[in-house]
Amino acid sequence: MIDLHTPRYSSAEAARACGIPPTTLRTYFARNHFRVLGDTRPRDTNGLPHLFSLRDIVGLAIALRLMETTAITPKQAFKIGMIDFAHTGDSAREPGRAFNFHEFGETAILYWPQHDRARIMPFDKVTISELQGVGARYQACSVLLVNCLIGDVYKALRLDPLEAINGSAPPENSKPWEDTGEIVPE
Repeated sequence: MIDLHTPRYSSAEAARACGIPPTTLRTYFARNHFRVLGDTRPRDTNGLPHLFSLRDIVGLAIALRLMETTAITPKQAFKIGMIDFAHTGDSAREPGRAFNFHEFGETAILYWPQHDRARIMPFDKVTISELQGVGARYQACSVLLVNCLIGDVYKALRLDPLEAINGSAPPENSKPWEDTGEIVPE
């Protein structure tokens, strides 16, 4: 399994994996739109003195995609991508990973700009009432499907994109591959 948590990527590698120039990423940090989370590991180079973990890079890529596709501030996009997705999980989704695709399908981030709220959930579980949103009917909701975006980050870092698309491992007592006879490596 790929290590999501160890800081090992430079800001230039993180920017490349997110599809932006390194100077753009550094600018978001310099303007305090984004902030460094966790341990800072000094580098011997000029620029942003931090190494990023894989889950940090995934969170940055999600924040940047939200900024491209919705009317959202960089700080709010950072909160959703880094705090809500990359550094928070639950019993079905490990921080920084998508839900297991075989069990839950695509992973979606739903964002309601009127309320500045977001929710991360399996897209297969999204209903019309979920899309209508928080407290009122017929609200605008942006939906970002993240599996392929995470796969693109993995590819840019020369990691196996299938691990990104498959997401978190299913619970120990769940074996979704048994019926098909498929062997799933651990």
